Amino acid sequence: MGAPERTEANNTSRVRVPRTTEEAGRVSEHITSIPVMLSKNHYNISEVARQLKADRGTVRNLADDKDCHHHIVVRGRLMTETRGYEDG
Repeated sequence: MGAPERTEANNTSRVRVPRTTEEAGRVSEHITSIPVMLSKNHYNISEVARQLKADRGTVRNLADDKDCHHHIVVRGRLMTETRGYEDG
């Protein structure tokens, strides 16, 4: 049987930082934006919306956000900004 392995209590709260530039490059290839996805898909809004499982209107609204101020796509998942109660 053997002894159980020891685990740290706060293991999930740690952030792993890439140690080499090659490893950092692999991480950055999973991050993209809607304008980049549109250019790769011949500016087909319906195809990008299908890939992201999002509404075509959302893709259309974020198509001009080249600097990723309002959204980002990480590993195929669309993440958008939220507005708090103070922002109105």
